Amino acid sequence: MPTQTPTVDYERRQRTNALTPSETITSTSYRSMQGKEFPIYDGRHPEDQGIVSSTLAMPISLYHPIFAKYLHWMSDGSITPSPECIAATARLMSAASVLYPTENDRKHAIRGPLQVVLGNTIRTVCNPDKTEADGQTIIALNMNDSARAVPVLISEEKCEPGVDAATQASLSMLRTWCDFNLDDFRNLGCCPTFLIGLDGCHLVICGAVLTNKCIVNRLAMLWVGRSSTHDEGNTVNIARAFHALSLAIEELERWYKDIAQHRPIYTSQANDHPRFFPFPDRYPLNGEDFSAGTIQFKYLRPLEESSTCVTFLAQMQPNNRADKKHIVVKFVQSYSPELHQLLAEQRMAPDLLYCGRIDQNTPLGNWKLVVMEYFDGRPSYERELHTTEQVRRRVEDIVKFAHEHGFVLGDIRPPNVLVGERNDVRMIDFDWAGKAGEVRYPAHMSTALWTSGIEPTVLITKTHDNNMIQKWFPHGS
Repeated sequence: MPTQTPTVDYERRQRTNALTPSETITSTSYRSMQGKEFPIYDGRHPEDQGIVSSTLAMPISLYHPIFAKYLHWMSDGSITPSPECIAATARLMSAASVLYPTENDRKHAIRGPLQVVLGNTIRTVCNPDKTEADGQTIIALNMNDSARAVPVLISEEKCEPGVDAATQASLSMLRTWCDFNLDDFRNLGCCPTFLIGLDGCHLVICGAVLTNKCIVNRLAMLWVGRSSTHDEGNTVNIARAFHALSLAIEELERWYKDIAQHRPIYTSQANDHPRFFPFPDRYPLNGEDFSAGTIQFKYLRPLEESSTCVTFLAQMQPNNRADKKHIVVKFVQSYSPELHQLLAEQRMAPDLLYCGRIDQNTPLGNWKLVVMEYFDGRPSYERELHTTEQVRRRVEDIVKFAHEHGFVLGDIRPPNVLVGERNDVRMIDFDWAGKAGEVRYPAHMSTALWTSGIEPTVLITKTHDNNMIQKWFPHGS
């Protein structure tokens, strides 16, 4: 489970001698920060990586559904922005195309149409430490006789490219949410916030959350200047992106006000804090039909230390059962439930309980939820179990059985082979698996762990699988 106390560590960093966002965004300071203990998890990192193993993390859309809804609304051609929104977008594009002498001149020209397209007021809010973002859209939130201004959007606007306004908005978001006045409000959830960075005519719309880390994803990148005499189509597309953002801000406001009334207050040290885990908490009993009954579950801990972990130990919460069985919950973009089920029937894999859509109300693209029974085994790299002849033979049997039924696995390594009592071996992780001749290795993969012939995007072959067994499950001495 998370070992940090997430808000306390962030608070300490932001409230003591941390650089301001405008100071941190310089190339040297930002590079230094990304190599230290508390980077922004936006994928950027120094060449030598630094203290953390990765600045990648699970997508923010899995922590809060509003970001997936925004992406859906932005790409939905049936959602048409109003004539007023399109007209304000045209004014914004004309204003953004001007080369202003100062940032204040630019803000004065842009702020009016920007507020119209978003349907919300953007104001300057000074933090207690005297830092401030260029603009914030805030809501008044009441909870337990306390009232606070909570940010739902933070913007940074620069005259020309050179300073990454979107990254500065990320730093401003972290600084704003770490205000001690927001302690109880921050502990309601993962602090979902939209960010706008505008460098000259280059607009970036981001989403951000605070879990046990600050995670930022870039959701849209647009050129909002005039670039030809016929910009009508581009203007409508930009207006749709702004209109979708206005819809998302409205829904985010409703969410904040609802949880302020109904969600218990968690402390930052609580291991079961919702901020640590994805938002889906149930799966359907009948296919992908959530309306026909569901099994609810509660997350217990991530099953890996890495920031890229998408696999969690959870506990069933059925109302009609006294035993709350442990399960494994995983989020994937590709998976072979056919192979998983085939191997599970032979006791070669944990029982597969569900593989399908994640949520009935959230469009999450090709993301799927995988739920399987928890197998109480150890990864075969522990105590060098992968070098024993019994484990090796069992892995060979599993792979041979899969091959005989026309499947390939791809990722045959000790972390994906669990060894239980009496050397009971089960295979896990079928993200790359599928029918031979149909599935390929992913584009983003390290070739350092693989064998000859394995490259990004090439077809996975049975020979590759056999070579992986030779590499990772050698004959014991």
